Amino acid sequence: MVGKSRITASTTTSSGSLSSNFDMGPHFLPELEQLILSHIPESDKETLRTCATIRRDWVGISRAADFSKVTLDEKNSLSFLALLQSPLCTIAIPVRSLHIDDLYPTSEDRYTWIDNDIPKIVSKLPCVTSLSIRSNSRAYVREETLDALISAYSDKLTSLSIMRAKFVPTFANAMRFFCAFQVLESLEPLVSWDDNAAPDGNISLPPRLRNLKVGAAVAAHIFPWTLAHQPIPPISRLEISEVTMAMAPDISKFITAISAELLELLVRFDYGEQGALDVIHNNMSLRRRGMLKVIKPDAESNEVGELVWQSS
Repeated sequence: MVGKSRITASTTTSSGSLSSNFDMGPHFLPELEQLILSHIPESDKETLRTCATIRRDWVGISRAADFSKVTLDEKNSLSFLALLQSPLCTIAIPVRSLHIDDLYPTSEDRYTWIDNDIPKIVSKLPCVTSLSIRSNSRAYVREETLDALISAYSDKLTSLSIMRAKFVPTFANAMRFFCAFQVLESLEPLVSWDDNAAPDGNISLPPRLRNLKVGAAVAAHIFPWTLAHQPIPPISRLEISEVTMAMAPDISKFITAISAELLELLVRFDYGEQGALDVIHNNMSLRRRGMLKVIKPDAESNEVGELVWQSS
């Protein structure tokens, strides 16, 4: 890389030894620095780190690329927490996306490392706007953990995705958690609970919610509850999977209720649920014009039916 050879040369003195001046590299106007760095792919973190060793002004940009998206698992959570707790830590502010991965938990304890470490970690990460949790743990998430997430991000989180075999004991617990994030724009709750009791009190889905992705088991409770608790958020993209005949009437009603704002719709049906596809296709009412594609597999096929619609 041409730029790299110039930078390397500028860090040496005439005698060939390394200079003690951290900023002996080429000086550019700030707007030119941004232009140069915009041509370096975000995935090419090694080049960004090299730039940061040459110019102090590029340290922050390199750090933002390194730590804007953080993935935590059982192996690295404690070391990352120790880094955040250091008085010299400068990587907390750049973190915007936090992914918690616990698909292969090594412990069968009632409380997993998520409950032990995550409350401490999120208290040190004030700028997270996107949170995803994937876990196969057989224990519910502890209430203290949920409270810590709400306390840290109730007015910051715009994207929330949870895939967890065990999440909370009741539907009421789940809705209170989801509805606590009032600036949420994208929600993907692939979760389960044991008790279907609806939440008490005057709560509703976040008013800015535009992207909703759910499985049929969750939709069976969220859709009727949402229709009964106005106002309905301006959902513009809806994706539903594993739909069965039992769910078809409620899904048709929900699609019709949000049709004024709806721009994209994807409904995937469970195997052999040809009747459910026909019910939704015939009963949903869309206010906008658009392109509708209906995929009806043969009865012997291993494929699932799909209904795809996009506003024109």
